Amino acid sequence: MDYRNTKIRILSREHSKAFQEAVFAAGGKWHGIAKMLAWLDVPYIYVSESLAMYCSSNQAFFDDSAEKEITFPMPTESIGWNGAGVPPVGCEVVIECNCIGLDYLSGIVAEVISTGKDNMGSDVVTVKAGHHGYRAFMVGAFRPLQPKPTKTERELFVDEAMDNVPVSRTTATELYDKGYRKVSESKESE
Repeated sequence: MDYRNTKIRILSREHSKAFQEAVFAAGGKWHGIAKMLAWLDVPYIYVSESLAMYCSSNQAFFDDSAEKEITFPMPTESIGWNGAGVPPVGCEVVIECNCIGLDYLSGIVAEVISTGKDNMGSDVVTVKAGHHGYRAFMVGAFRPLQPKPTKTERELFVDEAMDNVPVSRTTATELYDKGYRKVSESKESE
């Protein structure tokens, strides 16, 4: 999306953060400041022709300013994507990039911060890839993030045993399989 000469009503701190990150990904920054999150509680943000962001708390100024008012989706806690179509803003994806020079990004989990079309009409997704920064890719460069499986009681016992007692995974698993369990704190005090 082209954010040049736009203005937006900010709905929450999370909304402000998501919008600012999308503008950063498009090449913008705060006027006079590097690319860093700022003024998360200010209700109005403006983006200039040069993608410099400004802000104000004055509704009359916002209403009268010449920039085009836009909306931006609210981030949600957990947004999933099944791999079909374009991943929604806010979801986490795994980068699967085989591009020469960018193959080091393959396997990295990234957050989708904006989607749009390139000049040929193809879907483009911009992600924040941790310390690797912001990157834009075609939709085919991602796979869905698989949720972490919930550990079984047995796996939890083995992990805790290995953290607290000098035993191997095999020994801890055998102890669990033979019926040994951690004594609860209330039983220890009796």
